Amino acid sequence: MLEFAFAAAAVFLAAFTQGLIGFGSGIIALALLAMIWEIQQVVAVTSVFSILICIVLVWRLRRHIVVAEIRPLLFGAAFGIPLGVIALLKVDAGLIKGILGLLLVVYVLWSLRGRQAGGDKLSRKWAFPAGFFSGVLTGAFNTGGPPAVIYGAERDWGTHGFRANIQSFFTPCAALALYFYIDNGIITSATLNLNLQLFAFLLLGMFLGDRLADHVQPELFRRIILGALFLIGVFYMRDFFAWVV
Repeated sequence: MLEFAFAAAAVFLAAFTQGLIGFGSGIIALALLAMIWEIQQVVAVTSVFSILICIVLVWRLRRHIVVAEIRPLLFGAAFGIPLGVIALLKVDAGLIKGILGLLLVVYVLWSLRGRQAGGDKLSRKWAFPAGFFSGVLTGAFNTGGPPAVIYGAERDWGTHGFRANIQSFFTPCAALALYFYIDNGIITSATLNLNLQLFAFLLLGMFLGDRLADHVQPELFRRIILGALFLIGVFYMRDFFAWVV
């Protein structure tokens, strides 16, 4: 019962964050749920929720999608996702959690940095490596956001363009990862049952986050969440050093 309550709170917080500031649900759910479940189970449950969120956001933002921007990202991700799934299945769980911790710390540090205005756009030649590494992280953790988000931010897509392009990239990535998870037995009837049990908390979190977006300081909330993710990342990195030793 206590485990389910923690899982419900984690899903609610992740969805609330997504509704309030527009991103972050996947990495928050992953960071918290990995405290109580095995990584494969966490990835199975969050992957189903992720694709549902992506489909809704892509439909809402479809007018702002620029296909030419996301095509090379998807090409790279197509090579990276299968490798990430192999890592999820074959690599030691302690190492996987250690890498997750490092990912969280890097993500937080990048998110907190100030972006210089007026700089040159990042060359599109970086799309393939960004898509590839995003694909690897999608396959291994179902959280391929950081490389693609950094690429999109440095390409200066604009507010609406960024949200539309990044979600239209995540959606086919999530679908391909979902196929591999099902094919390799990562998603099972047991994990789908968890999705059904937690679905109400997902909807409630997104609804409340969206309704409170105009009444809560999103930047303050974002920094609190990032601070928590940083501490969780440091905690998980212990597994990496333990594995190395």
